[in-house]
Amino acid sequence: MKTGVFQPTIVKDVSTDMRIAKEEIFGPVLTLFKCKDINEASAISNDCEFGLSSSIYIENIHKIFKYINQIETGFIHVNPPTLGGEVHMSFRGIKSSGIGNREQGLEAIEFFTEIVSVYISH
Repeated sequence: MKTGVFQPTIVKDVSTDMRIAKEEIFGPVLTLFKCKDINEASAISNDCEFGLSSSIYIENIHKIFKYINQIETGFIHVNPPTLGGEVHMSFRGIKSSGIGNREQGLEAIEFFTEIVSVYISH
């Protein structure tokens, strides 16, 4: 293993009071929580100061929309992983995730544009 390279890791049987459940990890790490229903899944996800992205694998359309309405993340994925975002969609987390303006979608125009006012007299 090379120095500074972290191998893909799955951590199971995680509880919400564990450090790995409280921090925003950028790496090939998947934390698995056991929960009894969609309400508990949402509560587990929301019990964190960060809210960049979430992903849920589910077939029941009613539970999908319940999750969407309960979850506190800037990006919600239903049935794909949390990889990548479409460039035309807004991207930024909520709570303590992300800083500044959203950096994709229509918000990118404001993010990457500097307004200059010019007066010309004739």
